[in-house]
Amino acid sequence: VAHATETIFGTSSNLSGRANNQHEELTNTIVDVSSDTNDVFEKIQRGQNELTTIRDLSGQTIGVSTELQKDMDKLLQILEYISDVINEINNISMQTNLLALNASIEAARAGKAGEGFAVVAAVRTLAGETQKLTSNMEQFVETIKEASEKSVKSASKTVNSLGEMSEKINCVWDLNMESQQHVSKINDSI
Repeated sequence: VAHATETIFGTSSNLSGRANNQHEELTNTIVDVSSDTNDVFEKIQRGQNELTTIRDLSGQTIGVSTELQKDMDKLLQILEYISDVINEINNISMQTNLLALNASIEAARAGKAGEGFAVVAAVRTLAGETQKLTSNMEQFVETIKEASEKSVKSASKTVNSLGEMSEKINCVWDLNMESQQHVSKINDSI
């Protein structure tokens, strides 16, 4: 048996030398893999820290965007109120214009005795100017309202997008955490 072993593998001193070399190579490989695994673990940890920061910023951004959306909704309510006020001023101006027209007619019918009505009839000019101004204000408020409605829609889309992004970040965060645990387990096994 000894002779056959020597013939196949060489002398026992050669066999133990080769086994020692193989054992040393295996040990060096395990040490290298362990070192590489530590490097991967540290990179995953740094990535996890960055993801945590991004996740926190995403949450803060969602909060700020939600507040912006609420503020835009309040702005639309205020613009609706202003629009209602302008409409009321316009109605009063139209009524004043009619009263002034009636006063002019009565002043003309009364002749010299109706000169006092002529002053009231001058209010008609003021009512006309008020109608022009309220018409301009109504157009201005309508333009602001349209822009605000677009902003509300944009803010709403932004909040929704940020919510979806936050979900994706959380998913990647969970996957990264799972990878970190697996690498840690592999490193411990090595």
